Amino acid sequence: MATTLEVGDKFRDAVAALLRTQFTDVKTEQLISGTKVDITFTEHAWGKSQKCAVECKNYEDALTKADIQEIFSKYEPMLQGKFVNRVLIISRKTINAPAEGYLEALSAYAHLTFEVLAEQLFGIRGVVEKLLEAKKSSSSRYIQARFEEHSDPAFEAIETWIADPDNQGLAILGGYGQGKTSLAEQVAAYAAEKYLADPTNRIPILIRLGEVVHETQLEGLFGKEFTAKHNVPKYRFDTLMHLNQLGRLLIILDGFDEMKHAMSAHDFEANFREFNRLLTGRAKVMLLGRPSALPSEERELVFKGRKRIVGTTIQSPHYKPWLEWRLSFFTNEETVSLLQQVLFAALGHDQSTSFVSARTDDVMSHVPHDLLKRPVHVVLIAEAAADPAFDFNGFDEYTLYSHFIKEMVKRDQIHKRARREIPFENRLTFQRDLAWWAWARAGVSQGSFYRDDVPPELLEALPDGGATDIEAKRNEYIVSTLTDEKEAGVLYFSHRSFQEFLVAERMTLVSNASTHASYSRFLNQEISNFIALAPDTSFLDRWYATLTEQTGLVGLNYLAVFSRSVDFMERLWKRIENDPGSALPASTLVILLLAFADNKVPEEWAPKYQRLLRDEIEAGAESSAAVAIMSYLALYGAQNGDSLSASELVSSILVRALNFAAANKVGSQQPGADLLIPTKTQDFLTRWIENDLRRENRPDNRYLVWRAGVGYKSTLWEVTKAHLMSSLLLSGDLDDGWKRIPLMNEEPALDEIALPINLVYQKIPKQARNEYGQFLNASHRHFKIVGTDRRGAAAGRRHVVAPFSTRTENLN
Repeated sequence: MATTLEVGDKFRDAVAALLRTQFTDVKTEQLISGTKVDITFTEHAWGKSQKCAVECKNYEDALTKADIQEIFSKYEPMLQGKFVNRVLIISRKTINAPAEGYLEALSAYAHLTFEVLAEQLFGIRGVVEKLLEAKKSSSSRYIQARFEEHSDPAFEAIETWIADPDNQGLAILGGYGQGKTSLAEQVAAYAAEKYLADPTNRIPILIRLGEVVHETQLEGLFGKEFTAKHNVPKYRFDTLMHLNQLGRLLIILDGFDEMKHAMSAHDFEANFREFNRLLTGRAKVMLLGRPSALPSEERELVFKGRKRIVGTTIQSPHYKPWLEWRLSFFTNEETVSLLQQVLFAALGHDQSTSFVSARTDDVMSHVPHDLLKRPVHVVLIAEAAADPAFDFNGFDEYTLYSHFIKEMVKRDQIHKRARREIPFENRLTFQRDLAWWAWARAGVSQGSFYRDDVPPELLEALPDGGATDIEAKRNEYIVSTLTDEKEAGVLYFSHRSFQEFLVAERMTLVSNASTHASYSRFLNQEISNFIALAPDTSFLDRWYATLTEQTGLVGLNYLAVFSRSVDFMERLWKRIENDPGSALPASTLVILLLAFADNKVPEEWAPKYQRLLRDEIEAGAESSAAVAIMSYLALYGAQNGDSLSASELVSSILVRALNFAAANKVGSQQPGADLLIPTKTQDFLTRWIENDLRRENRPDNRYLVWRAGVGYKSTLWEVTKAHLMSSLLLSGDLDDGWKRIPLMNEEPALDEIALPINLVYQKIPKQARNEYGQFLNASHRHFKIVGTDRRGAAAGRRHVVAPFSTRTENLN
């Protein structure tokens, strides 16, 4: 057991360590005028220096008047001799009333508890007091959150986590509109209230990460919060880190998904390494955001500290595992409670409960349940329900946001007489363009922007509305209930989902060949969902008309926007049927693959689709053939040894090579065991035939054999994927995108695939078998393809000449 002296020394050293975060000359156990002083340091203020002496008292009880008198007798000679200018008494407990009265008369003396000393050194009490405002302003429209697999309400679960001495961080994950930011604000306000009532509780700090996306180090992250944003004169990063380690802080970092947008994957991972610097000592750090912002491997790394290297999962030394808690969706009871709270707040509490009750029943019976699971939706629906004339028949998420945003823009125009000169549609157009501009800027927050940074180009085609210069015009258009000004000059969309809906609307209205790449880059799941719900899908035809002309990168998630629309897929299929035999671009084949993989097409399309894939393999452009092969592998079990599917696939690949040879043959030259193909027309499939497809004589039959197992770089799947990654204008999400397709998450059942050679050859047209029989039936194991210098069309052209075709019927 520690002695009383050791306990006192430990408390003194803790006080000294805290003071060292602010003062450079802190010393302990100093002799002054023959008397030992616990701590000394020099304070500089207003051009003067004061020598401070610190007396540390780690008593179990409150200091008494007698204790203060004893301290006075010790230090008064030092003060009189001007060896020190000020005496600080730091204790674990407070002082009693007589001691406080006695101390008030001693101007050179001051008493602070350890916690109050920390607060005064840190200097953020005013910031903490502001956190209470969120609780006061939103208490009438907040239902406490819950976490999946937790029986306690969110606050109780979080309090249990805070009480745990472990410093493991807590990541709170939830989709859009589930109340992550509201929870962060309420927890911060709750912690602020507790701290202000009792300074021994943790000091809450709330950082909105979407506002500080440029800061990749903790020093910059917190520096901007407490110097640029809140102007805390005494703030020191060293003090923050020291208090965090001591367990004096509750740090809440909200919106990592908003920060993710503006960073490369490398910078984002570096930021998470910085967050892990906070997980030390008795620290408590909460992190909130959308899980959909992170690909699976990146999430494994930053939240679980695990990474895969050469097929093996290891624990990274740079990333600590975080607890992961998911927010639950609302129950019906919670939906009704929030719905009625907002209705009463909107109508005034003097309104009859019968109207609120009737309107609640109307909402619950007409609005799809999925729309009522998210707090943000419930609030929007309640505000719409406050209008007795609003009809909920045929209501969906798109209707909800369209109505709400239009009403807010109309409110700006109608309720403010000075704003009526600018028509409603022009205001709405500006809001869409503003949302897209803010969303698509590189390297900055999607949700916030400086007023002066809004480009004049957004306003050029819009009416002036009586404005005399561009600044006045900008201010007139920016004023909107869709945006809030939370600090001087900085504007935010009042909810991220409002901005996402406006971005989705703008994308459906504005498109050309140059927009595909940018739309693909900035598309997220929420925007994609809004687009999928758009009542008029004709915009997809406009998109599709220029898709092959795009020059940037597009991702599979972008092409899935087309495949998710049943109406568009029917129009696309009819177009293909009406033009049989025409070459299909690779992007079209990807759209078809995604639609078939997601079961978005009628069953009767399947045989014709399979025939179409073989046609593209035999005679399509190289990239189209690659997508067709991927489709065959993904949908029809060829890579798992389905004999019919595999034989059709390999026969079509062989026919493709024969077509190349026949198209470039000179006169009546008869091919031999070597297939002659001009070098310029060879592609990755002819190389695969030569290098990886082999003949084998076995006792029971002669076989065609190729590798299928995991780990072989030369498998048909791997070489096809490599070609697509290097030649198609698809972005780097190819691997993640393919995982949504059946079989692509499974390892091949076989290490290699072997098919009776006659099963494959009988699917090659008879004319081709006769003309190239020596090549097909040669005795050696490998097919031999010889490149010639004879001129031929480039392999990347849209279609190869196809004298041999296995086509037996048109699509129609």
